[in-house]
Amino acid sequence: MPVTPARAIEALEKHLRVVLQGQTLESVGWKQLDPLTLLIPLQAVREDGGTDDYYFRFGFAYYPEWPPSVRAVNPKTLRYDYPADVRWLPSVERCSEIGFHPQYNASVGQLICNSSTLEFYQVRHSCEPWHLWDAGRHTFALTLNVLRDCLRPPYYRGRRE
Repeated sequence: MPVTPARAIEALEKHLRVVLQGQTLESVGWKQLDPLTLLIPLQAVREDGGTDDYYFRFGFAYYPEWPPSVRAVNPKTLRYDYPADVRWLPSVERCSEIGFHPQYNASVGQLICNSSTLEFYQVRHSCEPWHLWDAGRHTFALTLNVLRDCLRPPYYRGRRE
């Protein structure tokens, strides 16, 4: 069940202050699309040192009791339409912490499979107890860190074609 919007907004605002460390959304290149949605660009680094930009839409309707919803999106439309937008989902290999599925199934669509994303729980994924989201301990900074870690060598493999 979603938390009350007031609770989610309060938690997001509190955690944003910590994550931004005195910076503004604009100065780090993030956008708040509505009170419970952030667009966060992340840069991936290839083995050859080149970079690719990705845009992740974070939804906080269930936050902080559950992790944010996370989807890679087309930067022009801010949506993800399969199969047209597959290139906006990174290709990551051999990273046991996360999986990127362009189309998990018809009802879920894209799935960023990690216990720090809401969709992980919505597909009833099994995991070890120490991987479970703990609202008393975790914030969306965990989600950001997991994404940043997998978007560099040796895991990041470039854009999907």
